[in-house]
Amino acid sequence: MLRSFLVAALVFTCPLSGRNDSTVQAARSTLMDGLHDRDPKTRKQAVLAIGLIARGEGAVAFVQPMLSDSDVQVRIAAIGSLADLGDPATVPSLETALEKDPVPEVEFAAAKALWLFHNSQGKEALLAVLAGREQARSNPFRREFRKLMRSFSTPKGTMLLAFNYGVGFLPVPGIGAGYAALQELFGEKGFSPRASVAILLAKDSDSTTREALIDALIDRDWSVRAAAVQAIAMRNQPDLRACVVPLFSDGNNRVRYRAAAAYLRLSELGARGSE
Repeated sequence: MLRSFLVAALVFTCPLSGRNDSTVQAARSTLMDGLHDRDPKTRKQAVLAIGLIARGEGAVAFVQPMLSDSDVQVRIAAIGSLADLGDPATVPSLETALEKDPVPEVEFAAAKALWLFHNSQGKEALLAVLAGREQARSNPFRREFRKLMRSFSTPKGTMLLAFNYGVGFLPVPGIGAGYAALQELFGEKGFSPRASVAILLAKDSDSTTREALIDALIDRDWSVRAAAVQAIAMRNQPDLRACVVPLFSDGNNRVRYRAAAAYLRLSELGARGSE
């Protein structure tokens, strides 16, 4: 019954390609609800999703306050999303996180983000880790660096590395296409091989692929829905924005927040195209 309802909703909404201000507000409200949720896991998912939005739509303003969140994982997620958004204006905040956050894992995330901005402080911090200078950073900081390196020896890590540098169509940090959100999605325990196919086909221009991704938005598997939303966002086709609107109320927050962020991303692209 629910699937039938969602199919009808998608068929109805997908042709509506124009920007709808009330839907933009609904998308923003969905993300704000997630950012203010009492559960840090929920806040983390909302923060990661915002990395899908390009620099417009107030994305940085959404994320930057989360650098002061009480939860470590939320702060790390905020740094990842700021790296994705690629706004140089966030560099001072990232420098503060590198120098003043008491948690080494947060420091390391800030160093990586700053390096993407060609910032000397970020580069110096990473070089200190590479050289094994314990006086520069604590042991947990070094362990986090080793964990990053080990991730590329795992199937999912290798897949990300191959996509980013081989196939060349997946997002990479610093271009505002949700790399942090994608990396988190690949690491989820319930992430299915079918979901990885949606990501793999994200940039395929064939109309059959486009329809398959739209259909995947109503899949029973949450990871397939989440991957389909992310793939649709990555296609940068504003006329698909309405297809994700029914998922603003999805029962899984990984899907729900990605849908809201995808709508804002595609709305911004549509607005640019009409200028």
